[in-house]
Amino acid sequence: MEKSSVQALPQDHLERFQGLRSSELQTSALVALNEYEEKAREYQEKLRELREHYIPEVKSIYNSGALINQLPIELIIHIFRFVGPRTSPADAIRLTHICRLWRLLIHQAPTFWSDLLDAEDVLARTWHDNAMVLAAFDRSEPVTQIGFSMYGSFLPLLETVPVHASRISTLWLDAAVIEEQDRTRS
Repeated sequence: MEKSSVQALPQDHLERFQGLRSSELQTSALVALNEYEEKAREYQEKLRELREHYIPEVKSIYNSGALINQLPIELIIHIFRFVGPRTSPADAIRLTHICRLWRLLIHQAPTFWSDLLDAEDVLARTWHDNAMVLAAFDRSEPVTQIGFSMYGSFLPLLETVPVHASRISTLWLDAAVIEEQDRTRS
């Protein structure tokens, strides 16, 4: 087997192995290997700390300089209400993934979540995620007089919201379900 022409270890690290007999060489190499693996663990821990703490914090600082984040909080929430819940639940949730500030503002804005449930803004909404509906009800408190719309197979969902039933002022249910085979015939 041909030796590599690229030397990975610095010369001073290689010197500790020179002139050693076979068993001494292996023992010394094992000690060095353990030292390098420990250094690798330390570097991995430092990388994890950078990725989990420092980088997100600097990104948050960077995002705080965006012009939209200089607007009054009430105005930002008002904008979010027209961009998110009134267009689609998916768009509404995507807003929470933009930056830490937006996630915090949206999670603390009851009107945003009541809009997400409102029948007047989105007439045909299919809810597939009971946890999402419950989160929207929970986060919409203390808003009362909530409109709630469901389309399709909604009975399992109705079982999950009794705790919030007293807050629902308008309930819009559409049980018309178009089967996949009916769609292909049309």
